[in-house]
Amino acid sequence: MIEITAMTLIEAMKGLKHTERKIDSNKEKIQKYAATLDNERLPFETEENQGKEVQALLQSCEDLDAYRRKLKECVEYTNLMTKVEIQGATYSISELLFILRKTADSMLSVYKCLNIDSARGRLRGFVVDAGKQIPIKAHYKEADKNEKLKKWQELKDTIESRLEVINATTQLLKIPE
Repeated sequence: MIEITAMTLIEAMKGLKHTERKIDSNKEKIQKYAATLDNERLPFETEENQGKEVQALLQSCEDLDAYRRKLKECVEYTNLMTKVEIQGATYSISELLFILRKTADSMLSVYKCLNIDSARGRLRGFVVDAGKQIPIKAHYKEADKNEKLKKWQELKDTIESRLEVINATTQLLKIPE
């Protein structure tokens, strides 16, 4: 059974990256030691030792991968279970990450669509009598648009700044058996 020690979320995320680097290092060694030419000097002196080293590296990768998956699972569980209050609303860390990575920019672009550019473009195609103007009507309130843009930008900025502190102070949760 894989045991995950007590750590913060930031330590767990760094642990995931460290484990990835260890696997990559082992892959390079496996590539180097997996086969030799008949006339080469063996790095581990005998064919038996050479084979044992390759097997040890393979087992190390299997063990590191199992640890990595368990650690990732604990990070995800912690992100789902840990609640954070931001701007008067309660979110899970998982939800904050989704807002930061997808929702905030998506909603900012939604409200930026509230403009008269499309109507202005269509107006250029109209032939109008001299001196006659076709007015453009906006079907939204500029103040409401600006308020929503400000809300989403502030939420995004707040999440970015708070997540660093949250990740550094939140203890990794172990998944109940």
